[in-house]
Amino acid sequence: TSYTLSVATLTFSEAPPLDSAIQIRYFTDVQLGTSTSADLVSYSQGSTGHVTRTVEARLRDHVSVLDYGAVGDGTTDDTVAINAALLAAAGGTIVFPEPSVYYLVSGNLIVYSDTNVVGLGLCLFMLAYNSNADVFRSYLPQIGAARNKNIKIRNITINANAGTNGANQPPHPSYGWKPYANINAIAACRMTNVDNLLIEDCHFYNAIGYGLELKSVTDYVVQRCKFSACGDDGFSNSDGSFGSSARGRILYCTAYDNGRPYTLSGNSGFEVDDGPDDLLFSHCFAYDNFGRGFEIHIHTGKTDAIKGITYSHCSALNNNAPAGYTYRSNYGFGIDGIASTAYTARITYSHCYSTGHDNTEMDIGPSDTAGGLGTFVTIDNCTLEGVDTGTLISSEKKLIKIAGCDQVTITNNDFSYVYSSESCTGIRGYNVNKNVTITGNTSKGLSQEVYLPGDPTNGVILYSNNTATKPQGGPNAGTSSVFLYNAWSVTVSGNNIEVDSTLYESGISLNSGTTRVSATSNVVRGVPTGAIKYPSYGITVGNKVSSQNSLNTCINWWSGVYASGSSSVLVGNCCPGCTNAKWPASSTGQYVQGNLT
Repeated sequence: TSYTLSVATLTFSEAPPLDSAIQIRYFTDVQLGTSTSADLVSYSQGSTGHVTRTVEARLRDHVSVLDYGAVGDGTTDDTVAINAALLAAAGGTIVFPEPSVYYLVSGNLIVYSDTNVVGLGLCLFMLAYNSNADVFRSYLPQIGAARNKNIKIRNITINANAGTNGANQPPHPSYGWKPYANINAIAACRMTNVDNLLIEDCHFYNAIGYGLELKSVTDYVVQRCKFSACGDDGFSNSDGSFGSSARGRILYCTAYDNGRPYTLSGNSGFEVDDGPDDLLFSHCFAYDNFGRGFEIHIHTGKTDAIKGITYSHCSALNNNAPAGYTYRSNYGFGIDGIASTAYTARITYSHCYSTGHDNTEMDIGPSDTAGGLGTFVTIDNCTLEGVDTGTLISSEKKLIKIAGCDQVTITNNDFSYVYSSESCTGIRGYNVNKNVTITGNTSKGLSQEVYLPGDPTNGVILYSNNTATKPQGGPNAGTSSVFLYNAWSVTVSGNNIEVDSTLYESGISLNSGTTRVSATSNVVRGVPTGAIKYPSYGITVGNKVSSQNSLNTCINWWSGVYASGSSSVLVGNCCPGCTNAKWPASSTGQYVQGNLT
């Protein structure tokens, strides 16, 4: 049958047979490669409830950096292409497909508000060698302008490719790079002036400055990230010119091998600096950083306050200076170098673990001398293990250092040390400390359990229900296992103290400057002279003093309780094997009743 087709009109030159079926197929031309082609093709998910859209609409759900010319071959500079894609994606989602090698960049990549950055597969970025730039950073408006908000960065790995054109210093022992003179100017990722930030499953490493720096950032979560081999701190959160940082959660993150190894100060795995409030570090791990694991710091001249910082189930291991170098301090956790015009408050360490540090496991300063005040510090259910690292910064190791603090609670912790050639004190105090509670702790193998000054005007120390066994002595161990002094009031109650009679004169010494003492229901074993010593104004009731050391050999103690001053009450103390229940035998103003020898 013959027919003709004109546009949409089909004309038969003769009639088809009667009752024959006529099938008509109609085609139209689609001009491929034009901007309208995808708009002519329908797309559907094919499941119940789906809505049919065009392929064009489907493809515009997110922006791909490949749409703007990024190559990811490790040779082509993708900076311009990626920034164009980021600008186009502002307010939406930008996807970085896994590159064949890596995305090479030479300048800042700017992330805007309400943008979701997603890397697919092993999404690696490399900063061009010796480029003085961050890799990812937030848009930085003028002060007073609207803040950035709602930024998400997921599954991005950045090698910031620290170069060698920095200060005239020896290269990093592991990575070979040298820091710039202005080392803080560069970060693998820097977010500034942002509300509501999420960064997860990322790895930032080999930056001359920070791995991840957050300044003036609020309501943020950083989780399952790694920070390594950076010249400054692996992670840093601080206030800035745009305002305070607050309400941050750092979860399941790891920082290792960070810090400038050839400076006098060292750096940290995780740093809180100059003012942030309400931060939680949970299940984070800092190891092998050059200086410190977790640090709280306020610079000289600042008037900031850092408040409400909690470390929960975090661990610190071997954060020390390299061989041949000495830092001001090496520690696992610390409040360090607080300016005299600033203070910290509500700092909590809970269920944390620290070991392997040259100086201190927990340094809760803030200052050895007159400095900013640290208030409301809590250390609970932590495990601190001192080890002989072969390097000693000061005259002794400390598991906990207290300096210039008020309202400190140290409770239910486990302290231990394997003695070799260095002394190790469990809790070592400096400067003036007010209102310190030490209760429910267990220690083993320390040179000295506690050496703590209080405040003679209104400071109160409570030392109760602690257990101390098998102290090891040492070159700076002191003469008492527990030495509390220079406090207005001291209460020692319910403790179980065992010491070596060849190393110590007394178990508990409440010494110079301590004017009001209460010692009740303590058990003290293994000391040769005074199990409990104090100068004056004391109440000593119901203590038990044993004259047997660990070898079960009776030793003749000079006295069970040594109370040298007046206005003392000694009642119901049990001191078998002692020459005297107390010494001196009599002093003016003392009340002595019912003591046993």
